[in-house]
Amino acid sequence: MLKERGNTSGARNAFQQAIDSGHPEWRPRGTINLGFPLEQQGDIAGARGTYEGALNYEEPHTSMALMLLGNMYTAQRDYRSAREFYQRAAVRGGRSPSPAVFLPPGVRT
Repeated sequence: MLKERGNTSGARNAFQQAIDSGHPEWRPRGTINLGFPLEQQGDIAGARGTYEGALNYEEPHTSMALMLLGNMYTAQRDYRSAREFYQRAAVRGGRSPSPAVFLPPGVRT
C-alpha cells in the first residue's frame, strides 16, 4: 500500500522489517518486494541483490525471483541473461510458458 501511494521510503522500511522478522512467509515476500522500489530508484545492483537473495527460499518465491530477474534484464535489453532467468523459472516452476514469450518480439528465437 505504501508503494502504491508513492511512499517508497516507507515501503522499503516495511519490506526490511518483514525480512528482519524472520517469519517464514513474510521474510521471502519482503525480500522480493524490496527489489521493486530499489529498481524504481535506479539501484539496479541493489534490486538484483534482493532478487538473487530470494533464490534461497522455497517455491513459489524462487520462481518469482527468477521471473523478476528476467524482467529486469529485459528492461536493460540484456536478452541473453533475461532468457536464462526465464528458462530457469520455467523449469523450476513447472507451470510457466516458454521463456521466449516474455522477450520482445524482435528477440524471440
